Amino acid sequence: MRAVAPTPPDPLTVYNVATVRHHADAWQGQRLTVQGVVTSVEGSGATVQSGGRGLRVEGAEAARLAQAIITTGTLTTRDGNLALTALEEWLVEQPQVALPEPEPLTADSLEDSRYVRINSAVVETGGQLRWADGVVAVRALDDESARRLADGTRLDWVSGVLRQSPTGWSLLPPHPRDIVVAPPRLTLCEIQGDGRSTLYGGLQVESEGIVTLVPPDEAGWFLQHPDCDGDPATSDALWVAADGPMPEVGDWLRLRGRVDEFYGRTQLVLAGDWLSERQVALPDAVPLAPPVGDARAAQAYWEALEGMYVQLAGADVVGPTSRYGEFAVLPAGAVDGRLWADSPALTQRLLVADDPAAPTPLALGDRVTGLTGPLDFTFGTFKLRPSQPFKAVIAPLPPLPTLPPLPDGAWRLATLNLENLFDTVDDPATADEDWTLTAEQLDHKLDKLAGTIAGPMALPTILAVQEVENLVLLEQLAAHPLLGPRYRPMLVEGVDERGIDVGLLIDIRRAELIDQATANPCSTERGVGGGPAADCPAGQRLLFARPPLVVALRVDGAPLYVIVVHFKSMRGGESESQPRRSAQARFVAELVEQLRRDDPDAPIAVLGDFNSDADGVTVANLLHDAPLASLWQRLPREQRHAYLFEGVSQTLDHILVTPELFDQLIDFRPLALNADYPHSLSERTDTLYRSSDHDPIIATFAAPK
Repeated sequence: MRAVAPTPPDPLTVYNVATVRHHADAWQGQRLTVQGVVTSVEGSGATVQSGGRGLRVEGAEAARLAQAIITTGTLTTRDGNLALTALEEWLVEQPQVALPEPEPLTADSLEDSRYVRINSAVVETGGQLRWADGVVAVRALDDESARRLADGTRLDWVSGVLRQSPTGWSLLPPHPRDIVVAPPRLTLCEIQGDGRSTLYGGLQVESEGIVTLVPPDEAGWFLQHPDCDGDPATSDALWVAADGPMPEVGDWLRLRGRVDEFYGRTQLVLAGDWLSERQVALPDAVPLAPPVGDARAAQAYWEALEGMYVQLAGADVVGPTSRYGEFAVLPAGAVDGRLWADSPALTQRLLVADDPAAPTPLALGDRVTGLTGPLDFTFGTFKLRPSQPFKAVIAPLPPLPTLPPLPDGAWRLATLNLENLFDTVDDPATADEDWTLTAEQLDHKLDKLAGTIAGPMALPTILAVQEVENLVLLEQLAAHPLLGPRYRPMLVEGVDERGIDVGLLIDIRRAELIDQATANPCSTERGVGGGPAADCPAGQRLLFARPPLVVALRVDGAPLYVIVVHFKSMRGGESESQPRRSAQARFVAELVEQLRRDDPDAPIAVLGDFNSDADGVTVANLLHDAPLASLWQRLPREQRHAYLFEGVSQTLDHILVTPELFDQLIDFRPLALNADYPHSLSERTDTLYRSSDHDPIIATFAAPK
């Protein structure tokens, strides 16, 4: 049997609000005492809640939000709101307690002074709040709340107390923190915009689209909103950077994230969870037709497709599959053979990021069809990420190139970058841990290099080498059964952060070492690269990380000076690193001039990896500052290649000689053994192709007269 509360209320009893509301009709006009928590403060009024119900109190000037109080007053009804008026006292039991959890508001739970929460609402004109079950007015109690409740604002949720008036229901959020504004909804094309960078970097947004590719073992996926705005100047897609559970291709997602520009790639960094609303068909792939020759138009073209699902129906391979599983292509028929840095077709070049776990081993000249997938942008380059298998027409390996027979009395000078010839020891003094080889890998590497030197290179008389870790390794190469006991190894230890050095192999049967030296001055030249600053005055660094090796020889009794170099790489950017390469070239030019002053008629050769093309600034500096000629000038343009970078044929390796030596030149050529072929061949034991990523270049000289 339910207990019946006294009528009128007991003046000695403290009631909770739920009890008061239960007896509201019988207790109208009666004095009573109520206990509860303050859930809103409105000028001299407030709302008190206990037992899950609310009650307005009037004349509560001392009220503070989240107080636990006891107060006595007269129960009445004002404009449909139950209220306690004519307060006699305001006793604070606790100055600060946790506010009760607001109840989700539904159309069936409208009650004055109830503390409620509304999810996913929109502030309409005139302060109307629309949510799934209807509309209520919303009233701000302070300036910050008013700012958050501006017309048109989307809210994740808002909590507050309900009030009834002759015009309807109102919601009073007690504090700005009770109003959580939803991030703006932006389409993917709005995020991308029509420029190179987004206008919304750092902004939290909400967006949606179709998952077009979830690359394995990567933290994220590609998202596209087909026909986003109909503007061909804006991309409809981007990359979503995310950890944790991955969606499936074809999921239509709604998600939130922070807009970010990651080294030129516009992306959303996922915030919270993603919601898959349904499965949909993938968008039609955009056929690629990049402009020819106009670099600015090409940049705008590729940028407008960043992240989008694209297709290149037919393509020619102009750059082989790298160690990272990437190869370079042009639309089929765009060039006849190679791509050069000054070719108009350069604007059409595209990298393809194949499956790194099982990349297709493609070489220069191979053909592919059916390249389809999102267009990514990483490391400053646009890359197609295949989302489905493509077809490849792979040509068989040709016979190894050979040199013509060596004329009587002639001799050969060559240079070869050995591409990371490291030993099996992780040297704590250098950053070689990513390049240290196993014993099996080292034996394989030495076998391929020795086979290349003894076979296609025909045992040159003098061989300059780069990227070898130490003299012991060079001695191991010289002692290989295919070479020994023919070569004497020399090496100069530098200060390269990885520990790679330059060296020389001389055929002791024909060449005699007279002297060797090196030099590495301090320099004030700015720009990335160079050696450490420990041994230099303040503001200076060693000019070379890999100092040149200067060797005085006699070849068949005739004098010869050889300077082996490996100039600063383009790491850090070509323009940023060029000042140091130029300074290194000027120093080497001075070495040449010094040798000429000491011995005016002595032939001199400067050779090695210049990290600069034949038409580049570095080579131009040397040719300007010293009496040297480049042997590349002896070849027609289509034969000037010994390296490939992202599909562009280049000449990073050079042999420069003084006039006396140039007059003795019989033959000069690169041997196409490495640069044109996929990295995977470096692991094969049945071929000498790809012993390095550079092709050797070899000059044949007649005996001096």
